[in-house]
Order: sequence, then structure tokens, then C-alpha cells
Amino acid sequence: MQWHGRGRAHPLSYLEDGVDRLNRIFTFGALLCSSVVAFVSVYFMHPLVCPMHERDPFKDSQYFTQVCWSEDKLVIQPHENKLVTSNVSFYTTYGFYQWAPFFLLFQAIFFYIPHAVWRACIHDILDWPTRTIMEKAYNAVETSDGARSDRLIDAVAIQLLRRMLGDVSSEDGTRKRRRSLSTFSQITNGRIRIWLPLIRLTVKILYLTNVLLQLYLVKTLLGMDEMLPNLKLLHIKEDFFPKKAKCEIRLQRTDVVQTYTVTCNLPVNVLLERIYTIFRVWIIFLLLVIIVNLGWVLMKHWVRFCQTSEIRNKLKHANVHCSHDPRLCADCRIETSSPTLHDFENLLIQTGNASTLELLENTVGYTVTERILCKLWHSYKSLQNADSQLHLLPIN
Repeated sequence: MQWHGRGRAHPLSYLEDGVDRLNRIFTFGALLCSSVVAFVSVYFMHPLVCPMHERDPFKDSQYFTQVCWSEDKLVIQPHENKLVTSNVSFYTTYGFYQWAPFFLLFQAIFFYIPHAVWRACIHDILDWPTRTIMEKAYNAVETSDGARSDRLIDAVAIQLLRRMLGDVSSEDGTRKRRRSLSTFSQITNGRIRIWLPLIRLTVKILYLTNVLLQLYLVKTLLGMDEMLPNLKLLHIKEDFFPKKAKCEIRLQRTDVVQTYTVTCNLPVNVLLERIYTIFRVWIIFLLLVIIVNLGWVLMKHWVRFCQTSEIRNKLKHANVHCSHDPRLCADCRIETSSPTLHDFENLLIQTGNASTLELLENTVGYTVTERILCKLWHSYKSLQNADSQLHLLPIN
């Protein structure tokens, strides 16, 4: 199924709320940009090895002070002007300093993994009937013809009604095809009703697990937590982002190699520390948001009362469209006290149409979803009225 025009570019992004996009788009993009900035700073702005060329010794010392971060004055004699190598004595710190850009890149990838899992799983959930419903609803939004939009909304409502009643007959009208589609519809309803909330909950847990691991990692890299001293996860003595370090300078003088130890500034580590400090504050905020969102998803999908309340709330809003649509019957207005309303809500939940309506709400917006729900209620109520009148007919 191809999607064109405005709206979401990929149908597999349905049911992603703002928290999901906060993880896979904003946080992923921010870490990716930070990785690029750190990579440029580490590998292009400051060399990892500072060779000193055979030229004026004073200029060599000045070059080492400005470019190689040396804080101490190193007096080099004219016969000592050949620098063999320069390295930081703390190998583990220096090693992490070199790999920090790639570390940020892997952290960004971990924020995208739950979304990849969601897309891989949801591909089998959104089968042909559901995709057809989505396509018709999307076309109803995109079209500028009001009559065509009404026809598409009617078609979506009828297809949802057939799913609710277990009657998914094909155009040829053969019984064999009708039974086959009815069985397929039951499988589809089971997928939408059971597997869709389960997969969504699993993805939310993956987001939560990832954020907890990222928070533990960031606290480890930053060491002591000055902001939240009572919530220390780990306290380490080694500083992953030292501002200064001891650098060993080995100069070759004829056949003798002389070693000098100087104090070197590490300005790039200041940048890395600031990146991780900002990231720590952001990830604490993200953790709180995900916990609240996870609780809401649990209530929404697994507590029957919340499902019924949400459907009833949608029906109240859809009542506005029902009262202004002249095509609908006079007694089809949604009444919260109607005994038929309870059966209608149960059918929506049991057949998976409640999840499908949520898909529609995230795809085409509230207005079109309410129009579809209004038409669905109208069709269901009309069918109930027709059955009631049929039972009242006298039997000759």
C-alpha cells in the first residue's frame, strides 16, 4: 500500500505517540549530532599525536604549548629538536577519549532499536483488511471532494461493521469465500485485539530498559552526581573526562632518548563532559516521561474500564457529527443511557475495532475518526432497529 501527499510517510509508524518519537527522533538525532561534533573535535581540531618538526626550538615549544595542550614550559635545546612521540600516560583515559565519538554513536543506535523492533513486529499485525481501512481513511482526508470523502468514510464504517458482526463477505457472494474471509477476519481481530497492545507494551518496556541503562552508563562516566547526591548509582575515583593529564615527551638526542613529563590540558574533554552532563539531565526527564506513559498504556490496553471510558468519550465527541449529518436516522443519536451502547462498546473491544480506531486517530486525526465512529454507530443502530421491527412482524 502506497501513501502519498501529506501525513506520515510510512504506515508502520502508526500508534507511535509523542514519547516514542521523543526517543527515536529527538534523542537519536541529538546524540548523532553530538557524535559528529565530538568526532570533528577529537580527530581534526586537536591531533592525537603531536610531532614537533625540526625547526626553530622556540617555535617548536610554542607549537607544543598551543596545539598539543602543554601547560608547562618545555625548553628544548637546538640539538634536541627531534620529537619521537607524545602520549598520555593514563592509557585507559586516553583510550576512552579517542573512542568517545563512537561511544556516542552506539548510544544513539540503542535509542533507535525499539523502533526497529516495533516496525518488524507491526508488519505482520497490519494485514490487508486493516491496511485497506487505513488507505480509505487517509484518502478521505486527502480528497477535496466532499461527496467522495463521505463515500470513503461510509466504506470504512461498513468494513468495520462487518468485522464487528463477523460478516466479511466478498463481492462474488459465494459461501466458500464468505466462510474463508470470516475465518480470516477472526484471526485478524485476534491479532489486532491481543498482539497489538502486547507488542506496544513490549516496545515501551524496551524504551524504559534502554533509558535506565543509558542513565547508569552516563552516571558511571561522570562519576559523582553533584545534582542528586542521594541517588548515586556508582562512585568511581577515575575521571573519564580529565581536564589535565601527564604527557610523556620523548626526544631523541643522537643515540640517547630523553623523556620529559609535562602537564597537558585536554580541552576536548571539557566538551565531552558538557555533552554528557546535558544528556544526563535530559535522560532523567525522559525516564520520568516514559514511566508515566508506560502506566497510561497499561491502563489503556489492559484495564477494561479505561477502554470503555475512552470509547464512550470518543462517542460523545462523535455525537456532534451525528447531530449535523442529515443522512443519519433521527433515533440514531448517541445516548449514553442507551442499552445498545454497552453492547456496541463491548463489540468494539472484542473485535479489535477499538485498536483500529486508535490507529485511525493517530493516522488521520480526531475529526475523521469521529465521523467514521458516528457512521459506524448509525449503521449498527439501524441494523438493530431493523432486527427489532422484523421480530415485531405478525406471523401468518
